[in-house]
Order: sequence, then C-alpha cells, then structure tokens
Amino acid sequence: MRIDLLTSGRTTGNAWEFPLLAKYGFPIPGIKPFVDGGVSFDTLRGLKQTITSALASGITNTTTSHPAELRHNTIFGVVVGGGLDIRLASLHLLPEIRYMRWNSGHFRALTIYCTGTRTIIGRVSAWHHLRRRAPLVLILLGF
Repeated sequence: MRIDLLTSGRTTGNAWEFPLLAKYGFPIPGIKPFVDGGVSFDTLRGLKQTITSALASGITNTTTSHPAELRHNTIFGVVVGGGLDIRLASLHLLPEIRYMRWNSGHFRALTIYCTGTRTIIGRVSAWHHLRRRAPLVLILLGF
C-alpha cells in the first residue's frame, strides 16, 4: 500500500535584538576611531507556525505558537566592533563594523524519515549554526 503525503510549513514572528555595549574612543583629533564590545540578547515574540498537509483524503492545516523546531525563545551572544566617529557640524556619522557570536540558535531542523510502517524523527543540528556567526556593517547618524 502506498500513501503519498505532501507537507509544507510557514513560521512567522518578530525578533528583537538588544545589544549592551561598552565603547572606548581613542583621543585622536578629527576622525575619532573607537572600539566597542559587550553582549547582545535576541528574543522571539509572536511566533505562529502553520503546517499544511495534503493526503488523497484531503488537506489539513495545523497552527501553533510553539513550533517543534523551537529550541530557545531568547539567545545571547558576544559582540565586538569598531568604527569611526566623524563629526560634521552638528551631525555625527558613525560607520561601524560589528561581529556577533551567538551561543546557540533559536531553531533546529527536524527531518522525518518514513520507511514502511516505521517513522524516524532525526534532528539536523547544522541549522542553528547558520546564524551563530554574523558580521554586521552599520552606519549610524547622531545629532
């Protein structure tokens, strides 16, 4: 007996990132270089996952606010960076490069294998490594 199943999923939500940094500026006139470092927290809110499954008998939709792939709602990481403080009259131009290293990821990937009448659920740990190292380029304006 053969059973064909097609499943697709969509997960939406909001991510809020809060960096807490210490900044040191070098006392050089004109263009002032600086370095900064600290920690950053990243939290997910308003998660909604909809799974659509199609069988020969019909289509079903399942909705949840706690996806099976979710490992952590909040993660933290280390941040280091550096840039320049360029003052133009009353305007501050602050180009900066930051590097963030997250302790883990929010999600893990789930893989489901079906062999005959047996279902095996395996975890693929490579997914959460995709976002663990994130270089970031910022250009900030201050008044």
